[in-house]
Parts: sequence; C-alpha cells; structure tokens
Amino acid sequence: MRTTNKHFKTFCKECEKWIDIFGLRDWEIIYTHEKEVPDARASCYRDLTGRIATINLGTDWSNSPNAFNDEGMRKVAFHEACELLIAPLYINACARHVTEEEIKEASHTIIRILENVLWKNTE
Repeated sequence: MRTTNKHFKTFCKECEKWIDIFGLRDWEIIYTHEKEVPDARASCYRDLTGRIATINLGTDWSNSPNAFNDEGMRKVAFHEACELLIAPLYINACARHVTEEEIKEASHTIIRILENVLWKNTE
C-alpha cells in the first residue's frame, strides 16, 4: 500500500502537534515523504549537535494494512515525535565514549520536558 499526500499532511500535522506539546521547538525539522527501508513506516534522523531532524513518512507500507488510516498515521507521527523527544538520550547512549554525566543530562532533559508539559496539566 502506498501513502498519499493526504496521509502525509495528516502525518505532518500530528507530528507538529506533539512537537509543540513536548516543547521541541529548539530543533529545525524537515519533513519528507519518501521510500523507507523495508518494513519501516516512518523514521526520524537526528543531528543532535546541529539540532536538525528529518522526519520521513514512508511511501510503501507493505506489512501495515491495519494502520493504513488517519488514526494509524497519527499514531506513527506520535511515535516519530517521541523519537525526537528521546534523541539526546538515544544518541548519547549509542556513543562509543559516553559519560554517566552525559546520560544524566539527556535523561533530565526529557524529564524536564515531561514535567513542564504533562505534570502541570494533571492538577
């Protein structure tokens, strides 16, 4: 199954919603609608130093018929926004020489975002 321009617009709109909710406006974000690696619906490529991310919606969804609707597009968009949210932690954890302090910093970046965005809304 091939994703359409309508799917892409839904995907981008939902990504933007969660990027705003998570407060990730310190990233330059580029959206693309291109063929993905096999079995991937979407992807998020991150450059932590430059704070640039490319979020792509795959054009071919060979194994995802149940997700091929607006709700599925929104869920995939949420997933990619979460990938951007945890980017500092993921990139630092994958680094060959990472210090405990760098992991703590990345962890607390995510925790502060969740505190500022979700905690204040639970009262």
